[in-house]
Amino acid sequence: MEVKPFKAFRFDSGVAGDVGSCIAPPYDCLSPAQQEQLYKKNEYNIVRIIKGKTTPSDNPDNNQYTRAADYLNTWLKKGVLKQDLAEAIYAYVQDFQRAGAQFQRFSFIALAKLEEFGKTVRPHEQTLVTPNIPHIMALNYQCKKLLSEGMENVWQRHSQMAEFVRAWAKENFALFCEEKYASNTLTAIRNTRGINVAETINALQEKHNTIFGNGCGKLKEESFRIAHMGDITLDELKELLGWLNEEIS
Repeated sequence: MEVKPFKAFRFDSGVAGDVGSCIAPPYDCLSPAQQEQLYKKNEYNIVRIIKGKTTPSDNPDNNQYTRAADYLNTWLKKGVLKQDLAEAIYAYVQDFQRAGAQFQRFSFIALAKLEEFGKTVRPHEQTLVTPNIPHIMALNYQCKKLLSEGMENVWQRHSQMAEFVRAWAKENFALFCEEKYASNTLTAIRNTRGINVAETINALQEKHNTIFGNGCGKLKEESFRIAHMGDITLDELKELLGWLNEEIS
């Protein structure tokens, strides 16, 4: 089985406090009483995202799934959750009791290449046959946001951001491809100034909890990428490029 390291998002104890008070069992193992205990344990306990409380007033625009999205976005902006600077394979140790005996189980967490179910990956549960309600709700939430803004406005926002980034790239570096092939979702920039792309990404993550993409493979230090899609706004892009200017000046 092929596995690879990755950059995980983890709780920052400097912001969230005791990291041990931020974790929770799997959502399908939690009783209402356990959910309530975890809510009280830490204001950043992950239970708010994996199994948030429901209320009688929940509706398609305000429910446990939309609140989970709001919690996640807020925690990322506040630095409660930070992505590691380096890729890693993470050790995972579980200490538990069963039938009066003490056990310790060792494992690891990594990216795994998809394999045919049951051959290399041992059967556990066929999750694909279960209705994927959280993803359906998330899709519904995001589609409503798009329709609320208006698709013409969304496309115009993406176009304005793309033009702004391309202008910045041409002034400070160079576009990686011919402009006639430019995309309104992402701009690839040629590193004509020879900056250390990896160090610049790490610096922005450390100072502002924000990252951008480097090039792929042999282009890792020869290019980098700025996204201007999804919910990103022009003001957020200007802020990012301002931080980039500070690092490369």
